[in-house]
Amino acid sequence: MIKKISIVLFKNKTLESAKTVDVDNVDVISRRLSQIQYDGFDECLIVYDAIATWSVTFPLTQIEIERLAKKLFRNL
Repeated sequence: MIKKISIVLFKNKTLESAKTVDVDNVDVISRRLSQIQYDGFDECLIVYDAIATWSVTFPLTQIEIERLAKKLFRNL
């Protein structure tokens, strides 16, 4: 089942953009978080189920990204 999450991106404590992403497996979240970090963002908010949010602060190691992605996917 495909779920939707919204990702709000911040750079230097300033709102940069927001995107909605279709999620059907944990790898989608992991790749997206890796790309966000690579693009130089220092924080993001992940919103799902219209009320639940996760705040993610970068930098993270790849192992931390994978663990976070698994936790988030389980909660979707």
